[in-house]
Amino acid sequence: MKKKMTLSMVVAIVVISAAVLVAQQPDEEMQQLYQEYMSLNQRLQSIQQEAFEDPEIADKADDYSEYLDAKMNELDPEAEELIEQRDSLIETMEAAQAEGDHETVQELQENYQTINMQIQPLMQQVMQEEEVQQKQQELESELIEKMQEIDPETQELLQRLEQIQAQLEQMMPQR
Repeated sequence: MKKKMTLSMVVAIVVISAAVLVAQQPDEEMQQLYQEYMSLNQRLQSIQQEAFEDPEIADKADDYSEYLDAKMNELDPEAEELIEQRDSLIETMEAAQAEGDHETVQELQENYQTINMQIQPLMQQVMQEEEVQQKQQELESELIEKMQEIDPETQELLQRLEQIQAQLEQMMPQR
């Protein structure tokens, strides 16, 4: 289930970025887009979560996550310790979430983000490899296919989410 949590964390970071953007420039159009974005995102996360309950999808996601970890270890053997810390945090976070301990979850998410920032350069390097990209695309295709079985509107929801994200990025003040 490592991949499931990783995807959720990525989505959370994108959502946080959108929230910061809205807070910086709260015009009505942007707020409406943000609200629609959040609604679509929540619906897609629910569909995705249900898709990950399929044992075949869950196994493939775990295999892919283990594959990425192995590739990062090939590049830097010291990455193994960070990966183990990340995985331990994920397990603890899931347990705290199940118990409804939101304060602990928030602390653990901060630690997770710190560790993830240390792993990120290796991940980016690994993601440049064609074989890794191909495996990622295969997993994403199978996941989206399963999501479409669950909710036939999945593709349209994803397209609209991308449109809103592009609109929000265009509205972002230039630095």
